[in-house]
Amino acid sequence: MFEELAPLLWNTACIATILLQEIISVYPAISSLQLTHAQSIRVCNVLALLQCLASHPETRMPFINANMPQYFYPFLQSTSKLPQFEYLRVASLGVIGALVK
Repeated sequence: MFEELAPLLWNTACIATILLQEIISVYPAISSLQLTHAQSIRVCNVLALLQCLASHPETRMPFINANMPQYFYPFLQSTSKLPQFEYLRVASLGVIGALVK
């Protein structure tokens, strides 16, 4: 049903920037261990859209060339065992997994 969602997202002006802003907005909460459940869910939804970009053949290489995976490292480096941090780690790994398929 949404086979062309990834190219539509990637080629629409400012969408990638907005998605990155959503990701970056929670960095302070991650470093201070103050990440809320709502923030985590919001970023997980963004990561789901990014996973769509990572898995589509037309957007995979532009996604990699834009160094998008670097923005997930703070989520992967967190050592907190709280569920909201675990959700972000799993969603981030999902995006990376989509890249290597």
